[in-house]
Amino acid sequence: MVLQKWRFFFAGILLLITINTGCKVEEWGSIQVNSQPAGAKIILDDQDIGSVTNTLVQGVSPGSHSLKLTLSSFEDFSIQVMVSKDQTARVDAVLNSIFVFVQKWGSSGSGDGYFSSPCGIAVDKSGNIFVADMANHRIQKFDVSGQFVQKWGSFGYSDGNFQLPYGIAFDLSGNVFVVEMNNHRVQKFTAGGTFIKKWGEYGSWDGEFKWPRGIANDTLGNIYVMDTANDRVQKFDSEGNFLMKFGSFGTGDGQFYNAEGIAVDDSGQVFVCDTNNNHRIQKFSASGAFLGKWGEQGSGDGQFVRPSGIAVFASGYVFVVDSGNHRIQKFSSSGSFIAKWGSFGSGDGQFNYPYGIAIDASGNIYVADLGNNRIQKFRTR
Repeated sequence: MVLQKWRFFFAGILLLITINTGCKVEEWGSIQVNSQPAGAKIILDDQDIGSVTNTLVQGVSPGSHSLKLTLSSFEDFSIQVMVSKDQTARVDAVLNSIFVFVQKWGSSGSGDGYFSSPCGIAVDKSGNIFVADMANHRIQKFDVSGQFVQKWGSFGYSDGNFQLPYGIAFDLSGNVFVVEMNNHRVQKFTAGGTFIKKWGEYGSWDGEFKWPRGIANDTLGNIYVMDTANDRVQKFDSEGNFLMKFGSFGTGDGQFYNAEGIAVDDSGQVFVCDTNNNHRIQKFSASGAFLGKWGEQGSGDGQFVRPSGIAVFASGYVFVVDSGNHRIQKFSSSGSFIAKWGSFGSGDGQFNYPYGIAIDASGNIYVADLGNNRIQKFRTR
């Protein structure tokens, strides 16, 4: 038995084709197709032959055939495969995520559509984008095309005013929740910016905060607050009633060191950016039980320097703003590294200490590019 192997690099993908030339099996040829990540749909000569991972496609006529693997949120892989009689061609393909810059808006200033250190960002069910314009002490709202819609807030302590708003979340009715770092509280507004209520003050008791920075909502409308300087997560209902808390200061599992970003997936699992010193992501159940962690300080794949923002797409993919490395990293729900994009700079797709991230229902990704005072929008191809 003689094996002949060829290696090709195609669009950043390593392709290995192995031809078995010594074993007569059948009158037709075969193709052994393996893909990573698993579950790619195989399209041979424009015919969908199923969504499978490791499959032997038999009964393929000798000659050149068009093979395409496709998987949601990943770059399609396409190649011509030569099949010979009585031979098996093996295709091992690694599908890559491709992130495409779509648009940007904003620059430094205090006018409508301008920003001063934008931090938190969130997208409502209608696709409107809300930005916590931190150093301008206000919230700005934009439509799906990035056009300015409205704003509310100014510097102060009274209802509807802010001192360094950091994060934004929604309840099931579309009401807007804003966490303020220097006022140590959460304020609740209608989608149009009308003040409804507030809760919180400086302290360490249940319902009190010390410089909170992150906020997220679950599918039931509950609100999770990253109580940064208290090194804990607090959970409330949409009326601000305290429900539970978890976390303490430290480096162990379930402990935090000035954590900032927080997100909740559709199953209620909670993901926390353990930002300072620990440089990692921690994952918890809806009841606060520790489930896992990944990351350490560094610039390699899966490493972080001050991870600040986090978002979870409906498919379960986790996107982390790796602020100190000026990039976004994408992971599976269990923390397996998938892809990354971004570098330091002010060009399209570059970042200057990005902070917040949000994903709309179509999978478009919005990043609050804090140091560049702008919002950038991306999509996967």
